[in-house]
Amino acid sequence: MSDMRLLANIKLEMRRIKQDDTLGGKYVIDRDNFQIFEQSIESMSSTEDDSMKGGIKLKIGYLLKKPINFCKGYYIQIYDISMAEEVDRFASLLDLNGNFIFYGAQLQCEQRRSSLRKLKELPKEQDLTKLWGLCSL
Repeated sequence: MSDMRLLANIKLEMRRIKQDDTLGGKYVIDRDNFQIFEQSIESMSSTEDDSMKGGIKLKIGYLLKKPINFCKGYYIQIYDISMAEEVDRFASLLDLNGNFIFYGAQLQCEQRRSSLRKLKELPKEQDLTKLWGLCSL
């Protein structure tokens, strides 16, 4: 359910940026709207103090692979090969620009994950001996 909500938010953000209320869902994966698509991702994944929400940005990147495959399969199924090729071109464009769009978010998430695994400071030797004494009882 949250995936559909996120896709709808991308569409609404693209509508806001382009100032076109008739922009439909299929225009999210339209190659001609790729710059607006990038701007919508940037605006959705930034806060008021211009810091980046890395988790949301990465989630958008992984989420987009599903509707691209669904749309491509749908267009092939209804024998609209030209639209299937257009979706494939959008996927290629997203793959080529994916590092540029999502690399900072990936680094931010990896740094946060590694800092959570590291100990801030080691426990005191006195506390360890006390703990070992309690464990041996």
